[in-house]
Amino acid sequence: MCSIEASLGVVHFCRTCRTTRGRKYPSLQNRYGNCIFANSGLGSEWAILAFIPSLSLILYFNITVYMKTRNRLLLLLPISLLFLSGGFVLLPAQTPSREMKEKQQNKAIQKNDEQATPYRLGIALSGGGIKGISHAGALKALEEYGIEAQILSGVSAGAIVGALYSDGYRPEEIAVFFDDVTFSKMTNLQLLEGGFFSMRSFEKFLSGKLRASSFEELPLPLRVVATDLDKGCSVTFTSGALLPPVIASSSMPVLFAPKVIDGVNYVDGGVIKNFPVSTIRSDCRYVIGVNCSPMVADDYRLNIVNVATRAYHFMFRSNTLHDRDLCDLLIEFKDVADYDTFDVAKSKEIFEIGYRTTIEMLESPAGQDFLNRLKKEK
Repeated sequence: MCSIEASLGVVHFCRTCRTTRGRKYPSLQNRYGNCIFANSGLGSEWAILAFIPSLSLILYFNITVYMKTRNRLLLLLPISLLFLSGGFVLLPAQTPSREMKEKQQNKAIQKNDEQATPYRLGIALSGGGIKGISHAGALKALEEYGIEAQILSGVSAGAIVGALYSDGYRPEEIAVFFDDVTFSKMTNLQLLEGGFFSMRSFEKFLSGKLRASSFEELPLPLRVVATDLDKGCSVTFTSGALLPPVIASSSMPVLFAPKVIDGVNYVDGGVIKNFPVSTIRSDCRYVIGVNCSPMVADDYRLNIVNVATRAYHFMFRSNTLHDRDLCDLLIEFKDVADYDTFDVAKSKEIFEIGYRTTIEMLESPAGQDFLNRLKKEK
């Protein structure tokens, strides 16, 4: 078993388990040892059968679009839907016992508010593609209010912004780095290597920006979350080489090839944990959570693409719900929901949304109450 952080969403692959009909099938267990298909009454063989046609259809659509248009950006939607086809059937059903365990874990973790902790304040940054630039705007606003973190935690886009910020860059500098970044410049088309694109160009770009080569060299402690694709669990990196875990945390499955670290294949940390609050909760007196991928149920037109995309977003963002409850101050950017994951041309707008929304939150009653609590302990 791999090293995992405390998360109710973590699942492990098992060789055999029993469904509701008492037969043995290759399936999944949650961390409590229960088959997730048993709760929903869905046998794993039906999950596999549901996966195969959707996989084939989306692959066909994907190749057709690219061959006709040669437009790489048009690949993003069908590839995202491919990711959906593999994950949607694995959504576990909530049961009373599971909800009770979630509440018990919340209470246990939040007891740290009354105990001595290594860090006074930590900030957790969610995933979200280019929408993660809103994190830089949020950090700028927090600085203006005199709020300084002693530790950061990030996943995917949050890991990238977190690494640069922990390395000493100012929020405005981080935003400028991505002014001229485009999807075509930062990726390389490839086939049969675990993903349609590699991130070699982006890795070289980020390597030229980061001054620290390891976690230990960072002026501000950082934790980076990635998903161990081989064992099916969430892993939190806290030491050793810095760049590989950041790239691994940002490698969206199927779209990008997995990042290999010490012989293990890692993909986007958001697959299991897209809001890494729990990775620092037990070590911090206070935690501010900055979420640029909130659950938003906006209006939509009923068609195949919209239904699939909407379901994908609900699935991907549902794993943030538990961590939202662990925040002392929760900042969410609902205004970025309309931006595409790779809409890099709108990075300045997204930065301003992060800055403006954070100011509004800090001026709200909840924000003022949080600021007063911080001031009293100084």
